[in-house]
Amino acid sequence: GMRSGECQRLRVEDVDFQHGWIQIVSRQGLETKTRNSWKVPIHPALRTILQYARRLKKGYFFTATPSKKFPAGEHWINTKRLNETFQDLLGTLKIEAGRKKGGFSLHDLRHAFKSIAIVHGVPREYVDCWQGHTGVRSASDLYVHTFDAESQRLMANVPFRAPGLEQR
Repeated sequence: GMRSGECQRLRVEDVDFQHGWIQIVSRQGLETKTRNSWKVPIHPALRTILQYARRLKKGYFFTATPSKKFPAGEHWINTKRLNETFQDLLGTLKIEAGRKKGGFSLHDLRHAFKSIAIVHGVPREYVDCWQGHTGVRSASDLYVHTFDAESQRLMANVPFRAPGLEQR
């Protein structure tokens, strides 16, 4: 449910496997869309994927492939290229891609994340918190508070599963 820019700026130290959280940090010069920082519980299936993902010991968590300028591949991902690669993948799968064509876009993954979580019983307030949505739209935004243990439980119970990966 993260924005591509948040994935781009995610640092190794922002992913806490021990406690099961991804910190979305708004840093000076690299602010989040809302300029706020928050944390998201790591889903068990995502934990498995992230633990096996290629990453450096420090720096950006998701990096571009090695290049002449960054031979160790330590440079952050290019969100434009990420979107293009995603659209190419959709084309390979014969899925219509691109907002102008009425197709699927990378941002639609945020919509899918929220919809799947809510359909499986996660209260909207928790999903809003996980996605960094701010602002008061209803009384529940003022009076409902999220709790870490419940947040972890709710995330773990949503059936996001990557086929072929065991839960560990």
